[in-house]
Amino acid sequence: MSVKFSDVKVHNEIELCEMESLNDKEKIERALLREQISFYIRWRTKGFFARLFSGGKETAILCVNDVQKEAAMACIGELEKKKEVHVKFLDQKVEKVFF
Repeated sequence: MSVKFSDVKVHNEIELCEMESLNDKEKIERALLREQISFYIRWRTKGFFARLFSGGKETAILCVNDVQKEAAMACIGELEKKKEVHVKFLDQKVEKVFF
C-alpha cells in the first residue's frame, strides 16, 4: 500500500514584526496566547559594534504562520492602538528552512 501525501503547505511562516523591548514581547505573547494564535520568537543578535553603540539590545522577531497573519496583525494592532507596545511590522517570508 502506498502512502499518499496531502497538499498541506509547509514552511509558510512569515516574520510579522520585530521589537526591542522585552516588556513589549511579553505583552504580545500573552495577547497571542489568549487568541490561540501559534507563533515563535526568533532572536536577531547584533554585531559587536552595533551592540557597543546601542547598549547591547537584541531584537526579537515574531514569526507566525501565513494563515494566521491577519488575526495576529489585528491582535497586535489593538495593543498598538492602546499605546501598550511599539513594534515594527516586517511582513516578510522566513528565509531559513530547517529540514
